Amino acid sequence: MTRDEVVKQNIVVDLNDGYYHIEEDLQKYPDAWCIVVTSQRGPGKTYSSLWHTYYSGKKALYMKRTKSDVNMLTELSNERLDVSPFYPINRDKGTDVYAIKLQDGVGAFYDCVPETDDKGHEIWSPVGAPIVYLFALSLLKQIKGFDLSECEYIIMDEFVPLPGEVVRHAEGEQLLGIYMTIRRDALMRGRKPPKLILLSNTDEISTPITQELEIIDALAELNASDDTHMYIEDRGILLHCIKEGEYKVTSQNDDGIAKAMKGTKWYAKNFGGKFASNDFSNVMKLSTRRMTPLMHIRYKTHDWYMYYDFDKERYYLCERKVKCAVEYDLNFENDQKLFYIKEVLEIQNACIFNRFKCSKYSMYDLIVNYKKYFSV
Repeated sequence: MTRDEVVKQNIVVDLNDGYYHIEEDLQKYPDAWCIVVTSQRGPGKTYSSLWHTYYSGKKALYMKRTKSDVNMLTELSNERLDVSPFYPINRDKGTDVYAIKLQDGVGAFYDCVPETDDKGHEIWSPVGAPIVYLFALSLLKQIKGFDLSECEYIIMDEFVPLPGEVVRHAEGEQLLGIYMTIRRDALMRGRKPPKLILLSNTDEISTPITQELEIIDALAELNASDDTHMYIEDRGILLHCIKEGEYKVTSQNDDGIAKAMKGTKWYAKNFGGKFASNDFSNVMKLSTRRMTPLMHIRYKTHDWYMYYDFDKERYYLCERKVKCAVEYDLNFENDQKLFYIKEVLEIQNACIFNRFKCSKYSMYDLIVNYKKYFSV
């Protein structure tokens, strides 16, 4: 089947079939411009998002982190070793959608038909217009050279890096730069701004993208609760943390490796949909009544205040405003380096001995993982 044939069927998705469907979040939160979906592996985040764009006839931009990720998808499609996210859709829906390379790190998904090349090899040949564009996140300049204003969705898959994966500090800025470029072009042509859909497993809560969006604390709060959704209405950002038991695939964890690993952090992350690799034990609300204020720290638009409890010999970082003789503005390079040399190393050492607490996880992460944020 081709996309045109599928669109004519006016498909209505069964939202109660036990799997995740992006349609449900889109319908319940129509004003959300950014939808962040995290989970264990398997509930159908990517499948649902791409199938929705296909059967609805809507254009999308699908993004991977690196050029090699994109090149692998396009180069293997014609080798019959298809690793593309459309593979399960082709299998289930009878479609023939494959990734075709346009240039290094750039491609598109097309309806395809099998043909024979001049060497007698069967290849997939594209027909019609691109269905979904395929770009590497790092190619901001190339994206500015394409007219992607028709894209109603920008889908960033696996936005949380896998353990051991090399990550650039600027990823968050790059992603929002791409979004703003497409948004501007869409508005100039009288179209609605695109929706940004971020999909990932729960490997790490603090990433360049979650830092730039400033949603780390909201994700931490949602992770600690029994809720699955948090809509930050004034910002138009929806967080959906798919947890164990929410869908059919998240309930079938009673055999094999799931049974063997139950009760471990690995299980909580891979089957429970929890950010279990992160340490939230130092995040708490404390009274500052008997503490001594040490310094005022400005980070982005936030004002944080460091206190010291001499009775318990520990530091406490929070937003409780107080007059301080010492100030650091981490929006400036000199203060970033000065703060690191004079304060961060000492506080990190205190943390080792359980003598550093914060009111929010983003504060803890910035201090403990300071070099992830700044080049010092």
